[in-house]
Amino acid sequence: MQRTTDQSAPIPCCKLIDAVDFFRPEMVEHIRRIGEEPRFHSKQWEYAMLLEARRRHAADARCLVGLGCGCELSIPAICEGAEQVITTDLYGEKGAWNTAARRPDECWPSLACLRVHTMDMRRIDLPRESADFVWAICAIEHVGGMEDVISVVRQVKNLLRPEGIFFLSTEYSFSARTFRWNERNSSNLYFSKTDLRRFFEDTGLHLVEPLDLRISSHPFNIPVWDLLERAGAINLPHVLYRKQPAPFFGTYAGTVTLVLSRVDRGNDRILEDAAQHESLKSLFDTGRRISRRLSPPWRWWWQ
Repeated sequence: MQRTTDQSAPIPCCKLIDAVDFFRPEMVEHIRRIGEEPRFHSKQWEYAMLLEARRRHAADARCLVGLGCGCELSIPAICEGAEQVITTDLYGEKGAWNTAARRPDECWPSLACLRVHTMDMRRIDLPRESADFVWAICAIEHVGGMEDVISVVRQVKNLLRPEGIFFLSTEYSFSARTFRWNERNSSNLYFSKTDLRRFFEDTGLHLVEPLDLRISSHPFNIPVWDLLERAGAINLPHVLYRKQPAPFFGTYAGTVTLVLSRVDRGNDRILEDAAQHESLKSLFDTGRRISRRLSPPWRWWWQ
């Protein structure tokens, strides 16, 4: 089952990142709402998917909570129509990422509904059933191991009102197994398909629509080596080859979004293409060759 590129249908909110998404009018609209132009960057895609999920599945939400959200560019847009928006992170505390160096109310002092709460998302201390909409953009993969992740999602379930919605984006590995990326003091989990299934099987939450893990064979989906992206050598980091400090050990990865609810709507399933691995092989092989040509020879062994 090949990935559809029919742009007349609404974009799925539970899906794997795909280069063709950046050509969709609703995605362009949302990216411009955060003050940028589309440039095939995964963070832009996550912001746009967040705003689309908010519009489609939580348009009437009044109390919204962001987990580990620093000063995300989407915060002003998320505040539109809300009575209260609570952003949480380790603002100013030891261990905080540089994205939480400033508080959102310092960046946007005119947002009257905005509240800033210093909190470790592993220990949610907000009132039960107080949120209509909770979001976490590429944050949950940093909380620890898989059991720690499941614990956080279960806490989100308690935070949500009965009809509430949880939007999250995270890292997806095309490998059949979980991949952990360790660097310096940072540790990221890259979830396999089996791991993603646990989000709606082991947490008490359910998908609002099926999770689409299909991706098109568009040439813009050729992966690049993540070191090139982080060095600023290329600006298409939506599909990456993640390396580890050991020869020939890494994974191809992309970003995935899930929209979860306490209500079971009968959508707890994954859409996939049985032949996708073979159809993407040429893209991945091309990405490896390009990455080697763009990197010095002494870096090749990492790939």
